[in-house]
Formats: sequence, structure tokens, C-alpha cells
Amino acid sequence: MRNRTKTGKRVEWVSRRGWMRLKIIAVIGTISVGGWLALPHKKHLMDVAHSIVALDTDRGTFDQRRQPREEGYWLSDTRLLILTADEDQTGGVQNGHGHADLLDTSNSTRKRLTGLTNLLNQPEVSLWNPYREGIELSPRRSWLQWVVPNQKERFDWVLAKWDGSQHRRIPYYGRRTTWLDEQLVADIDRDDNNKLGALTVFDAQQPEHISRYAGDSKQAQSILSIYYLEHSKDIQVEDRNGQSFIVTYNAQPSSGKRTQINMFPVALQGKGELRDYQINEQQTAIVYRLVRAESIPFLSLIHRFLPFIPLKSIFTEEPLTEELWVSSINGEGMHEIGDVSIERRDAGHNPETQLTNIQWLPGGNQISLSYKGMLYVVPGEAGK
Repeated sequence: MRNRTKTGKRVEWVSRRGWMRLKIIAVIGTISVGGWLALPHKKHLMDVAHSIVALDTDRGTFDQRRQPREEGYWLSDTRLLILTADEDQTGGVQNGHGHADLLDTSNSTRKRLTGLTNLLNQPEVSLWNPYREGIELSPRRSWLQWVVPNQKERFDWVLAKWDGSQHRRIPYYGRRTTWLDEQLVADIDRDDNNKLGALTVFDAQQPEHISRYAGDSKQAQSILSIYYLEHSKDIQVEDRNGQSFIVTYNAQPSSGKRTQINMFPVALQGKGELRDYQINEQQTAIVYRLVRAESIPFLSLIHRFLPFIPLKSIFTEEPLTEELWVSSINGEGMHEIGDVSIERRDAGHNPETQLTNIQWLPGGNQISLSYKGMLYVVPGEAGK
């Protein structure tokens, strides 16, 4: 009888200990699930992205600048110019050759631009040369501009209509030109003190029209005053003592010096490291690309109750996300568009950029980007 009693008590004690373990596990599970539910769940960028077209944006090895094999430039909100460098027999990029296509997203049609393709493949003006730096567009996006070498071991700018119907070359003096309007291009020469030395104006449509003015002439001052009247604002996102600000400057046409007009704080602290930003043409909104180290409160909570779980052996590095945020030009309406996980790191364990070719569409309400060989468009309204 005594043995039976001891055995019964032992079974009862073991049973109670088992129930206690179950209760502890249930409490931990409840707390963990509750904590997970309470966490702010992030929005994946691909949930709001609209796929447009596959683009091979791998960096080529045929030149020192490692430009992508395919590039996309928006001529309007529905027309995308696609420039593709052709491959050679080994699968590499064929130097000096390629083709141009126009994609109309409104009806999903893509056609070859024969005139522009023929122009781009001419050796003396080929876009696919070892010194190219990509394409620049005129204000209304009807002209393209790129750099080519000339026979004097220097460089020229090529100006060409997007359909290849017109083109001309102008001298390249080692600085970027300025489109005064859709037809006139200016080379602005300033000295080391940023004082205007000379102004040269080229006519894209009439190559014989070249006007040169002294920096202190009335003509030069008048031309630049009209230009800066329409392009007076220079907006930058700057870090000042650990706080990010949107700073607006007013450029002076004669001296080129900038005067600060206003400054607005932008709430980027705690959201991650700012890698770059883009301002839309209307200067009403800014898109920011951030990289953030993700904490895992859910797993930390489990580790607190179950310390024998070696989290560091599971996660040798903090998971990182690449995020897009948008705000109005004064920093208001800041919100996240979405994020993607950073899946690759280089030899130094630095995160590799996942989101590339970020640019505003001409209408100023949408943003395009390249991700894993595909071009996407995402909404870009601030405060939405």
C-alpha cells in the first residue's frame, strides 16, 4: 500500500510539473504572439509596385564606367525609351553597337526606333563608347544628350532628337551644359571664384547658330536672368549636426552664388541611413532611399524566456532592408512606400544595392525603379 501511495504521489508530482511546463510554454506563446501582433508590420515594396518591362541592368565590363547593358528613360508618363547595348558572340557587350526601342505603357506596345538606332550605331556619335556617362534629356524630353570622343583626343556633346531625325555635335569643355529651353543649350564658363567668364549658346536645331558673349555683357546677364527666373530654386537634403533638413537656395545669375531661402526639418532619424534622394521636376515631392538594420523583437522576446537558444549562431549578421520613403518638398506627409530585403553583401559585408535607376516620372506623381532585372512603377504622392 505504501509503495502504491508513493508511486501515486510521484505520478501526481510529475503530472503537476508537466502541467506547469505547459502553462509556461502557453504564457510564452501568448506573449510572443501578442508581441508579434503589436509590432508595426512593414509594407513590402512589391505589393504596391506595377511591373513595366524586363531590363538587363547588370553593369557591363566593356568600359571603365561599367554602365548597364539596358537603360530606360521616361519621355512621358506612358512612353519609355529603352536603349540596349548588343551582345557579341561570347555574351559580352558589343562595343559601339546597340538599338533603341519605344515602349508605350498605355497600350503595351513596343517598337524599334530605326532612325535613332541607326544614329546611335554610327561610330563617330555612338552612345556605346568607352567614355559614356549615360543620357541627359532636354526639359520637355524631346532631345537626348551624351558624350563622345573626337579626333582631337577631346570630347564633344551629341544632341539628338529622340527619334533620330536630327542631331548635331557641340564642344565639351569638361562641364555639364544647361538647357535654356527646348532648343537652346548653354555652356556657362565660371572661374575659380564662380564668377561668370563667358557664355556660349548653341542652337540644337540650327547648327550654324552659335552665340558667344562675355561674362559681363548685358546679353549674357539678360539670358541668364531669364533662365534663373524660371530655375531659381536649388533644393538639397543636408545633414546638420545629426539632423536632416530640406534646404532651398536661390542662385544668383551673375556670381553663381547661392543664398539660403528656407530650411525645413525632415523626419529621417530612426528610419535608417539615407543613401540618396530624388526631387521631382515640379519640386513638390522628394523620394528617399534608405537602408535600415532590422531588429527582431519577436525573436529577442523568445530568447529572453529561452536563453539556451543561441540567436547569434542563427543570425550572424543583422538583416537589412532597403526602403523608399516620400515626403512633400517641405518635409510634410512623410511615409514609407515600401521595402525589400537586402539579400547580398560584397566581400566587405557591405550591403549591395537592390533598388537602382530610381527616377520620377515626368508627371511628378509616380516613381520608377529597377529591381532584380525588372522595371517597376510605384505611387509617389506625399501624405498618401
